[in-house]
Amino acid sequence: MAQIEPPIEGTWAPGLDGVRDAFRQNFIERGEVGASLCVIRHGEVVVDLWGGWTDQARTTAWSADTLVDFYSVGKALVATLLLQLVDDRQLTLDTSVAEVWPEFATGAKQAVTVRQALCHEAAVPAIRQPLTNTDLLDWSTMTEALAATDAWWPVGTRHAYHTNTYGFLIGEIVRCVTGELPGERLRQIASDVDADLWFGVPPTDQHRCADVIWASPPVGSPSTARC
Repeated sequence: MAQIEPPIEGTWAPGLDGVRDAFRQNFIERGEVGASLCVIRHGEVVVDLWGGWTDQARTTAWSADTLVDFYSVGKALVATLLLQLVDDRQLTLDTSVAEVWPEFATGAKQAVTVRQALCHEAAVPAIRQPLTNTDLLDWSTMTEALAATDAWWPVGTRHAYHTNTYGFLIGEIVRCVTGELPGERLRQIASDVDADLWFGVPPTDQHRCADVIWASPPVGSPSTARC
């Protein structure tokens, strides 16, 4: 069944009407709830579109400054924070994680290096201790549980995507070296380039966040998670 056409705002350069049309069709034909799209070509913004709603009930319109959770894109950001410290010679890629985070040296993980942590080779792609969704929001709970987790296999023998542990693993190395949480370090970078980018959105800005909607898409479409 076709969806109700949502409000769509923004701009697009001459000749890119097809991009705007494709954006619109996501709502009409594919069940999109809310979204933004920005395309930069040769340093110039040529498409800047937003539309739909930030909630499943479709009561709050998506705006130009709506914030979304972009999940694993954050891995590259937190890795950048750590690589800055390497660039500043505060540690090296071959420094052991336990050297800066002593609590990590348990469960046969004492040999894990910064390089291996960055490359998803730290042997802790998951935490053994049962945790709740609320625990995911508590930095100390997560990093303590991660440090206490035994290596899932001998360090250096396997590669596995550290889906939900990477941010805490790399971020805690950053915190141990600098005394600052990754969110604090990220703000220093983001502010310099006027980027609306956060690890931990402050309460004053949380009204701008789009809901994460786990809902069934239109019949015939694959199941997806949308913001």
